[in-house]
Amino acid sequence: MPTKLAFFAVLSLAACERTPAAPVTLPRPTESAHAVAAVAELPADVSAAFDQLQGHLKERLLAEIARVGPAAAIDVCKTEAPQLTAAQSTPTLRVGRTSVALRNPANQPPAWAQQWVRDQGRRKVAGGAKLASVALPNGGTGYLRAIGVAPVCLACHGPGAALPDALRARLSESYPADAAVDFAEGDLRGWFWAEREASPSK
Repeated sequence: MPTKLAFFAVLSLAACERTPAAPVTLPRPTESAHAVAAVAELPADVSAAFDQLQGHLKERLLAEIARVGPAAAIDVCKTEAPQLTAAQSTPTLRVGRTSVALRNPANQPPAWAQQWVRDQGRRKVAGGAKLASVALPNGGTGYLRAIGVAPVCLACHGPGAALPDALRARLSESYPADAAVDFAEGDLRGWFWAEREASPSK
């Protein structure tokens, strides 16, 4: 049902933003990258930022799917997701989304998260860490939270050869470098990430 589709559709937005111009591969980690480690929980404000981003995306998807239909999710992802993501950032906390299989190269992970995202790959969410953090060289802290693939996500992120021709054409037009297919239910789709600036020295 559309309502059920809409409830989970936000989970398929891990890496859908501005239209990319050319295929891209995840860059190799930089020398300044520190080791990211799994954690049991994230700071309350970081979790709240991730929750709000997911909630706002869900709200827009619900509205557009009810008004136009499920295909409207592609347009929300392309035109509104970047603004909704940016809106969660503050002067001291930068928020984003990424994946090892990008739909848009603009969503590449920050340098400190590159190795973690690469190593976690396309495993099952239940098969590894869901939360992680790292102390950054500049004195700040980086945070990550896993995004899983729900059944409805397979409509756009499932086996590429099985996607309807019209949907494949729409995705190809909007995201010509798309690598975000061939996922299965329960897979790790990508990550919410946040980067907190170091506290000013007293």
